[in-house]
Order: sequence, then structure tokens, then C-alpha cells
Amino acid sequence: MNWTIAAFGEEFTYRIVLMRGISFILNDTRQAQFAAVIIQSVMFGLIHAYQGPAGIIGSTFSGLVFGTVTIASRWSIWPSAIAHGTNNTIGIIALYGKCVPKAIWSEMRTKPFGCAGSLVERIR
Repeated sequence: MNWTIAAFGEEFTYRIVLMRGISFILNDTRQAQFAAVIIQSVMFGLIHAYQGPAGIIGSTFSGLVFGTVTIASRWSIWPSAIAHGTNNTIGIIALYGKCVPKAIWSEMRTKPFGCAGSLVERIR
């Protein structure tokens, strides 16, 4: 579900439909593309308001990155969808592996698989 709805669905909706539409309405210039990246990334951040201020800021930044990648890849959503899905997967592993930022770094030094290793150990 993470890869189909969140990764592909959000990339299609925000990077292709919304961003491409904004760019088209603004005459599809470099400035229009820049404006489209900014507008869609703010909107993308705001739909993640349920995650609190950190979620809004993080999602806005992700929207900037994914939007830039989409334009750089000549409007292909595949690179950003793969990056989005990978980002979400890492977040899910960290969440269910009970990792917090400080713990991630300490576990990476002591365990070869970091948080994923902790998750595997809990499953056993």
C-alpha cells in the first residue's frame, strides 16, 4: 500500500497533475516550473499537517526534492516515485523498529543492520 497509494499516487497527483498543470497555466517557462515546484511542495507539506509541524516542514522539503527530480527527469514520475517509496519504507522500518534519531546512530555503530537488525531481532 505504501508504494501504490503514497509513493505512486502522491507523485502522480502532486508532481504530474498539480505541478504540470501549474507550469502549463504559467506558460511552461523555467520560471513557471520553479513556481510550480514551490506551490506544489507547500501544498504537499500542508496535506501532511496531521504529522504536526515537523511533518509539514519535512514533507514540504520532500516535495521540493521530488518536484525537482521530476522536472530534471523530463516529467517522469518514476525516479521520484521510487525515491518517495524508499523514503517511506525507511520511515516505516524506523518506526516499527522503535528507532529514534539518537538510537539510529548508536545502533549503526554497534549492529551491522542498524534499525533493520533490531526489527529482525524483535521478530525472532
